Amino acid sequence: MGRFSGLFLTFAVCAARASAAVWTFADVLDPSDAEVSHFPPADVLCVDIFVDVSNGDVWTVGGVHVEALNGAALRYATDPNTSLPILTNPGVENRFVTSFSKPRGRDADARFANSGAASAGAYCPPGPDVEAGASVCSVAFFASPPETSTSPSVDGYVFRVAVELSGRPSNDPYALFLGTPPDPTHPDVILISQCPHAAGTVNHGWGPETVGGIDWYVQQIPEPSTVALVVVLLAVGRRWRGAVS
Repeated sequence: MGRFSGLFLTFAVCAARASAAVWTFADVLDPSDAEVSHFPPADVLCVDIFVDVSNGDVWTVGGVHVEALNGAALRYATDPNTSLPILTNPGVENRFVTSFSKPRGRDADARFANSGAASAGAYCPPGPDVEAGASVCSVAFFASPPETSTSPSVDGYVFRVAVELSGRPSNDPYALFLGTPPDPTHPDVILISQCPHAAGTVNHGWGPETVGGIDWYVQQIPEPSTVALVVVLLAVGRRWRGAVS
C-alpha cells in the first residue's frame, strides 16, 4: 500500500479572532481533491494554506513559519544563477515546491507563474531576510501591487509547503492536525507551524482586526493493520513474561 493511500487522514483546520473577516485553513494535497489535476510525485507531501475572505474585505499580507523534522526536508525551486530558493513564481513546472502567492486557485497556473505577491522578509522572528532552508522556512509576504480597500474580495490558496519524505523510514500515511503536537520530539512529527508570540501561519485583511491565524502540524499515522499487529505483539509479550515469571 502506497504512502498516500489507505487511511490517509487529512483534517482541514481553521481558527480566527471572533471579529475577524479573514480565516485561515490548511490541508494536505491528495488525490481525493476533485478540483486538482496535478499531484506531487512519490515521497513529496504538500500542505496548502487557504484564506477565506468575507465580503467587503480583501487579503493583504500573510506569514508562515514552518519547521521540517525527523528526516523530512523542505523542497524549493532554485534560481539557476544563484542557487538560492525561489519562493514566488517558481513556474508551472515547479508546482510541488514551497511557494507563496496572493489568493489563487489551488491548481491554477497563475499561482505558480503570476503570483501577484512579494516577500517582506522573515516572519518569525521578524527580520529583513527570508529564511528558506531545508529545515526552516519563515517568510512574510504581501500582495504586489498592494491591494486597496476597494479591491474585490477573493478567496484562494496563498502558500504551499512542500516537503521531501525520502528520508523517512515508513510508508504509513500522514495526517494534519490543528494546534501544536503533544510531543514535538516524537519521531513521527515531520512538520510544525508555530511561533512563540503569534500563530505559526497567519493572514491579514484590509481592516485592522481582520486577522486569521493557526498553528498546525503533520504527523505520520500507523496503518490500522500496523496498530493491530502492535497490539497483538504486546499481548503475546505479556503472556510470555507471565509464563516465565
